[in-house]
Amino acid sequence: MTNATKNSFWYLCFNLSRLLVLFIGSMWISRKLGPEAFGQFSYFLSVIIYISAIDSLCHESIVKQYVTHNADTGLVLGTAATLNAILALASTLFILVFGYFTIPESIYLVVFFLFIPGQFSKPLNPIANFFDIRLLSKYSSFALFVGAIVSILFRAISILYSTDLAYQSLGYSLQTIVYAGTLYWFYKQHLEAVRWKVSFELLLEMAKRSFPLFISALLFLSLSQSDIFMIRHMIDIRAVGIYSIVVKLSEPWVIVSSALCTSFFPLIFNSSDNKKKQAKYFIRANQLSIYFVVALGITLSLAINLIISILLGEQYSEVSGVFRIYIWSILFFFFANIQHIWEVFHRKYSVSLVKTACACFLKIALNFVFGSIFGLKGFAISSLLTLCFYGLGFNFISKTTKPYLQLQLSAFKIGESKKNLRFLIRRSRRWLKKEF
Repeated sequence: MTNATKNSFWYLCFNLSRLLVLFIGSMWISRKLGPEAFGQFSYFLSVIIYISAIDSLCHESIVKQYVTHNADTGLVLGTAATLNAILALASTLFILVFGYFTIPESIYLVVFFLFIPGQFSKPLNPIANFFDIRLLSKYSSFALFVGAIVSILFRAISILYSTDLAYQSLGYSLQTIVYAGTLYWFYKQHLEAVRWKVSFELLLEMAKRSFPLFISALLFLSLSQSDIFMIRHMIDIRAVGIYSIVVKLSEPWVIVSSALCTSFFPLIFNSSDNKKKQAKYFIRANQLSIYFVVALGITLSLAINLIISILLGEQYSEVSGVFRIYIWSILFFFFANIQHIWEVFHRKYSVSLVKTACACFLKIALNFVFGSIFGLKGFAISSLLTLCFYGLGFNFISKTTKPYLQLQLSAFKIGESKKNLRFLIRRSRRWLKKEF
């Protein structure tokens, strides 16, 4: 079993465990809060996520490149940590300004401001990038798991005594703080000690190289979070709660996608001298995406009514119909994530920017059209069509991404699929025989 496969296996195990804990806890919390209160919390959380786009000025893919190609690891980590600290202060300022000018109710203002403590764990994010490059993602993913356990226990216990949303936002901040502390402990225990240094020249270079990705992230978050903002104003806050549950039910796909990208990232970058081998990795990653999405999509679509009745009750009965449409958009989210590695490798940042901008404007337009006609289902249809364009359709009209389009289309060839499926089965048997 290769180091990359082991890394992917443990990454997936810990992240799926974390997701399971967060999923069950979040479902129970949303059931206790009800669609309206949960919708209010989800709206505040969407604002925080949108503000977090500023973190992309120290983009993880750029940091990973510097760690891979720079002999002075301490200089890269120290500089990236300093840049993240500056960005955390900027995020805090944005939260304060947004809260004072847009949230008149003092009770909700407290809820919103309690997201601030979580911003100050960001300087330790480069450690996770360092673990990923060393194929030690099990430590960063386990740290996330510990943070999730502590957070969800705090939020679940607090809701037994009070449905005040302040405890929920504080619990959310607690997750990132515990994660950062655990991550740093693993770093001290399992990696060689390096002296962190700061180069302001390198800091500006990192920010400059990350800037197109920051604009892209800003547009992408406009793309992903526009649903919540538009539903709140076009329908109501209760509908925000319903749609947020649909998104949460789709989160397992995001974790699988992250695991795939994390495991293939070093393989693709390290095979830069062998284009044929690199192309094979891209094709295999896209094929794995198709296998996961089809298998899980069919299963969850059939079981969604039972899941809703057990976990959430009748108050969330509208979720089922919306979910069955929304879930298939995740396939194209997989494709987009894998393509992002290709764009970073070839430094096609402007392509990523143009693609995201087009998808953002398309999503807002489709939200207005389909949301007005079909309500919440219309927003799900809009997400499906937009992500189809974002993950695949754009490559048909862009000359720059035509080479990558050929790799994507190869993933749909039956011959390639059979060959890679046999490869996966062979590797799995070999690993099972070795381990057990």
